[in-house]
Amino acid sequence: MKRAAVFIEQGNNRPNHGDFGMISYLRQLGCQLYAFVLNQTSTGWEKKLADYGLNRVVTLSFGGAPRPKTPELKAQAVARAMETMGIPILFALATLPGKELLARVAAELEAPLLMDCTAVDLKAKTATTSLYSGKTQAVIQVEGNHLVFGIRPHCHKPIKQPLALETEQLRLPPLPGGRMELVASQAGILPHMDLNEAEVILSGGRGLENGDNFDILRQCAKELNAGVGASRVAVDKGWVPYAMQIGQTGLKVSPVVYIACGISGSVQHFAGMKTAKIIIAVNKDPDAAIVKKSDYFTTNDLFEVIPLLTQALKTFRKNRE
Repeated sequence: MKRAAVFIEQGNNRPNHGDFGMISYLRQLGCQLYAFVLNQTSTGWEKKLADYGLNRVVTLSFGGAPRPKTPELKAQAVARAMETMGIPILFALATLPGKELLARVAAELEAPLLMDCTAVDLKAKTATTSLYSGKTQAVIQVEGNHLVFGIRPHCHKPIKQPLALETEQLRLPPLPGGRMELVASQAGILPHMDLNEAEVILSGGRGLENGDNFDILRQCAKELNAGVGASRVAVDKGWVPYAMQIGQTGLKVSPVVYIACGISGSVQHFAGMKTAKIIIAVNKDPDAAIVKKSDYFTTNDLFEVIPLLTQALKTFRKNRE
């Protein structure tokens, strides 16, 4: 049985919700999975990994040295751990932190890297990913002593299969000084919810007319416990920050429900959300591309539809209380 490592990026000292779906899928590939985490203060979240079928958690420590903070040092730590433990395969979510890490690990190991994968066949050494703005699916074969895969977040459903938790600590030699140094970090203007973790996303485009009108989506999202995204047009016009952009040059998301409001549905935007389970369009143009690609749509004015939906959700919630 092949051994494979799954790198767990601890945002706010907890796994990304997408890790559980990835682990559920990887469990089916017939390999022995090890979760790699960097030295940290445990808060018990490791048990959640065991709930979804991953029971080996390996904490990488560095003889009392602090947890590496730059992607460069993180990659060196993961590459050393793979070589020390004889693990030839690495998986991680293809999120922004994951992309930063995986490319550097692949360079350290001189290994092929396949990003944004929706399926992997370890026997054939192939992975499925999208090309040409999502117009086609490609099955790519790779060769090498090590293989590195980035899995698209939320493209696989989390399925619980509780196992007994086993933990171990791998002590590595202190890492050499990197070529970059983290001086300080400062939070930017971010969506109130991580769009990679959101099960429901409301996105706005040119039809919102200005940045202030995104509050209409935010109010509805609050009732739906949803994230708020945007098309490239809305970002380019300065209405919302880049962190909200969904599409070929932004985030690629796979929510259960994607509600596109005032978005035409260009090929570039569709490439970032086509794996949503249900697509709902709110667009006055019945010939808009997003309408043709949606599961459900309305051609009524979004400035009427979204506030009505928000009010209906508020009424429903109050009645339940």
